[in-house]
Amino acid sequence: MEIEFLIGFFVFLFGATFGSFYNVVIYRIPLDMSITKGRSMCFSCKHNLNALDLFPLFSYIFLRGKCRYCKEKISIRYFLVELLTGILFLVAYIKFSISYEFVIMITFWSMLVIVGFIDFDTMAIYDIVLVVFSSIILIILFLYKGIEIKHNIFAAFIGFAIYYTIYFVAKIIYKQEVFGFGDVLLNTSIGLVLGYPKIIIASFLSFFIGLFFIIIFTLIGKKIQLKQEIPFGPYMCISAFLMSLYGQNIIDFYMSTFINF
Repeated sequence: MEIEFLIGFFVFLFGATFGSFYNVVIYRIPLDMSITKGRSMCFSCKHNLNALDLFPLFSYIFLRGKCRYCKEKISIRYFLVELLTGILFLVAYIKFSISYEFVIMITFWSMLVIVGFIDFDTMAIYDIVLVVFSSIILIILFLYKGIEIKHNIFAAFIGFAIYYTIYFVAKIIYKQEVFGFGDVLLNTSIGLVLGYPKIIIASFLSFFIGLFFIIIFTLIGKKIQLKQEIPFGPYMCISAFLMSLYGQNIIDFYMSTFINF
């Protein structure tokens, strides 16, 4: 067995373990519950869960998606969050190896997972999540880049300016918010990592991704009203992920297709 494969396997399990914790964060933050106090429990029977019940991925498989104690079905969402986080950590390792960029990306993508799922569930983006992860990212950037972190801060300001302008102008035109201020703050955090000019592309790519999913939902028969509120955060998170991984390729495609047309 190659050492690189073995490291990749453990990185995947490491990510899945974080995904298990992120499930707790996603569930508890909207309920204003502590994420550090209190043991994990079954949401149906409230029985405290032990280590065997909480082993990432495998517990869900071995328990066949049911609580060990009350046999109530467990949402597959918890399994998918663990799987997704494990895959993201593995992708970061394959792309960046164990490096400064790896640490930045797993931190950034972790924020996107938590924010995206919470917004999908509650249509709200919580400042505490953005503040905690952005602070960690700022510290890592400063330790690695020193004074050059100013470029990241500038890109964060660009991200804020773009979405705040849309937020402010749309509020004047439509007499109501077209998206929440949390989206403005999320775009600020995204800019901090993506830098300039990727944040500009990411800011507008979110709208195209949102439109794509709306079309898909419409085609499969889900009715969406013109004035219906939808969570925009997940589309921003998908856009940010794509730009963090394929940003330069997307920019090159845009330049060659539209600018040099």
